[in-house]
Amino acid sequence: MSSSAAPGVFQTQNWNNATYGDGGGFFKIDYWPMIEECRKRGFADEDIIIDAVFCYHHEVPTLDIPENFKVFNLLERYVDMIFVEWFNHYIPQAHAAYPKINWRYLVMPTKKLPDGKIPLFFKHDDIVGMYNAGFDDATNKIQQGEGVAWKEAFGIKQEETD
Repeated sequence: MSSSAAPGVFQTQNWNNATYGDGGGFFKIDYWPMIEECRKRGFADEDIIIDAVFCYHHEVPTLDIPENFKVFNLLERYVDMIFVEWFNHYIPQAHAAYPKINWRYLVMPTKKLPDGKIPLFFKHDDIVGMYNAGFDDATNKIQQGEGVAWKEAFGIKQEETD
């Protein structure tokens, strides 16, 4: 509903007693202001639910340098590395700062998505493939149960929370 709605440009959306908003115009979701806004509105931490859907996986792809490797390829690699750094440090910090929040579902692609350097130019087959992959990934995460994917992301072993 709010995906790709650049924060600061588009407001959050309220629907079915929930508030939806995009976490970042690039790839970063800033949990602190969202959680603090919920607290300001009177919600207890236990009643705040965080679900997130990422377009990236948190591993840097292996670097294969083709003959036609260009500056743009280097920029893509840099973005991948920044995301991995952010994911591996920022998300565990958010959990440590807000351990009572209901970190419910975290969905990330398990398959490589089409490149789509400029997302407006995806082909119909690319869009259908991404939709199907996202549906499958989300279904699998829901079947795993609430909090499981976040615990994996935070590096928390199941026995530590039981």
